[in-house]
Amino acid sequence: MIARHLDSKPGIILRLFASSKEGGVGEQRRLLASIKSGGIDEVRVLTCWIGHSETRAISKACRKRRIPMRSFNGRGQALHDL
Repeated sequence: MIARHLDSKPGIILRLFASSKEGGVGEQRRLLASIKSGGIDEVRVLTCWIGHSETRAISKACRKRRIPMRSFNGRGQALHDL
C-alpha cells in the first residue's frame, strides 16, 4: 500500500527491503550495502515490521553516511507523513 502511494509521486523511486520477520533473507545486507554505496537518499522504517537489532544496524549505517532515517509505528503514520 505504501509502495503504490509513493510510486505514484513524480521523481520518487522507492526500493523496499523486507525485514527478516517478513521473510527478507539477505535484505538487510542489501540495504546496508546500498546505504554504504551512496544509493539511498532516505530510509523509512516501519518499527512494527522490524526487530531491534536490525533497526540499530540500519540506524548506525545511516548516521555514518548522514542519511536521514525516519521511524514509524505503522503504515498509517508513514502515509500521513508523505
